[in-house]
Amino acid sequence: PASSATAMAPPPPPVAVFLLLLLPPLAAGAWDAAGYLLYCPCMGRFGNQAEHLLGALAFARALNPLNRTLAVPPWIEYRHHRPPYTNVSTGGYRGQHREGPGGKRGEQREHRERPGRNRRGAPEGTRGGTGGIRSQFPVLEEHRPLQKYIVWSDEMVKKGDAYIHSLLVRPFVGIHLRIGSDWKNACNMLKDGTAGAHFMASPQCVGYDRSTAVPLTMDMCLPDLKEIKRALKLWVKKTEAKSVYIATDSEPYTKEIQQFFQGKVKVVSLQPEVAQIDLYILGQSDHFIGNCVSSFTAFVKRERDVHGKPSSFFGMDHPPRLRDEF
Repeated sequence: PASSATAMAPPPPPVAVFLLLLLPPLAAGAWDAAGYLLYCPCMGRFGNQAEHLLGALAFARALNPLNRTLAVPPWIEYRHHRPPYTNVSTGGYRGQHREGPGGKRGEQREHRERPGRNRRGAPEGTRGGTGGIRSQFPVLEEHRPLQKYIVWSDEMVKKGDAYIHSLLVRPFVGIHLRIGSDWKNACNMLKDGTAGAHFMASPQCVGYDRSTAVPLTMDMCLPDLKEIKRALKLWVKKTEAKSVYIATDSEPYTKEIQQFFQGKVKVVSLQPEVAQIDLYILGQSDHFIGNCVSSFTAFVKRERDVHGKPSSFFGMDHPPRLRDEF
């Protein structure tokens, strides 16, 4: 959302839009005769798009006998923390996974997409491919292990590590605060009964089986300052943390948390323009506390599961172990 109606771009027309890729020039005959699979990361912000990517990878793997190549588009990323919220592309990840016949890992290709800009800020370029993909949100439980194929670029690792080394002292606890006005409106659906235990990315903490899902509470969806302090006190003590990193798109409560720990714990909120910096730092923390309902948190949780790092949620200190836990 922009700060005023005049700052908002006009809404797109109600039609389906396919992402177009601008691929590097290829020599004659270099196109794969088996064909290509394309998908559009067109739903929501980064966390939602990442879940779509996992669904696209699963779809491509299911079509493995056709030996088609999945063309991975750039992320459609909104400016972080400040208007105008136009789309930008980021180079936070690298590589393209392809599987050969029989499910064996084949060649590793990397396409450098260089999207242009149309009037609405969406990437545009030349067309290619033989099929489109519709992915599911939230990500299916059985698709979570595919997170291991999403790898940070060397540039992002270098930048993220530099921030950690210059601003934080280990051990440190990383937290994700999703407490903006739009999120408050969404979480109010729990109060009026519009939303149940399965709400956006909540299966990651309440469980994927609807019949056995634990109740989704307001502390899990919209933690207040009291719950934030409670969870931080618990995990700072358990990890003997020397610093806390706060990732948020709204109020970071930096001063309140600094005062709560009486200056004995360093509190940092970088609020970078590029959200992937927050994601990287949270992934490297010694303990992570996230928001149960947020797909942004879900990305960090899956990455930490891959590397066996501990995580919890506000309102849930000890999440149930999922069937696909790595």
